[in-house]
Amino acid sequence: MEVFNLDIIPGKSAPVIHASQFDAGREFKANLFEGPTVYTLSGAETLSVIVRKPDGNMVTAAVTNTSDSYITFETTEQMTACDGANLCELRIENGADVIGSINFIMEVEKSPDTGITSASEIHNLEAQVDAFTAIAVANQYDSANVIFDNAPTPGHGNGYAVTSEGVATALGTKADTSSLATVATTGAYSDLSGLPTIPDITPLTETSITITKGATMPSGFPVPSVMRYGKVCIVNFSIQIPAGTYASSDILWKLSIAPTSHIRNTVAMGGSTTTLNINTSGEIYFQGSQTLSGSAWTFGQIVYITA
Repeated sequence: MEVFNLDIIPGKSAPVIHASQFDAGREFKANLFEGPTVYTLSGAETLSVIVRKPDGNMVTAAVTNTSDSYITFETTEQMTACDGANLCELRIENGADVIGSINFIMEVEKSPDTGITSASEIHNLEAQVDAFTAIAVANQYDSANVIFDNAPTPGHGNGYAVTSEGVATALGTKADTSSLATVATTGAYSDLSGLPTIPDITPLTETSITITKGATMPSGFPVPSVMRYGKVCIVNFSIQIPAGTYASSDILWKLSIAPTSHIRNTVAMGGSTTTLNINTSGEIYFQGSQTLSGSAWTFGQIVYITA
């Protein structure tokens, strides 16, 4: 097991750990520090390791909270699929607080053998999609945006609901259908073609979405990765934004699939946080002007619903 020191204060020289290409189950131990002081976990934090591979794909893995001044983690095969310098970080979440450690490098030695094709591997993607979908639906149809009918009304779809009293009244007017299974198959009940059918329910599958740099951004400007599952779109930030001044009117990136309404989200950039906007044209830009004296690593996710 390789042991190294890991400072939770960013900005210092990145420690280097080592692995072979396609290693799965190689263990590392990181002794935690906050500057010169030993840093001890309370046990309440949620921990994960983030690995940005040289080909741009990203891997995350859950880390067990030791309630101590160290953590251990193991490589997965995807984590070591690319040889070379893989950029890594320990992410510590405690309630609304989300911080990242100093970056560290996992130097992966090239294997003479062949293995899997590199791809992104997000350990809690399904849980994230479920959580953000629930929030998006709740925001879309809260009590301020729903019109309540006193009775079921034809043509009233999304955005409408029937009050409890209206539902009870409507049900009271319906005939008793509990004995339909034993009725004669001739006469009024012989044609059952008008009865509703159970719709086809299929699992979410990955669908098409693309992202490009803004027209005014310089050549080689980094582009985050994107994924789409049905109507749920995810923008993954693990990129290094070059130094410069970016006005709130500068379009950083353009999505091919836009959200149904203007959204904004906070991401970590350098040693602080910043807010990004996505408008209904799919354009991504800073909430306010940003001046970077040096290139800044930016981490985070934006999840949104499209039509």
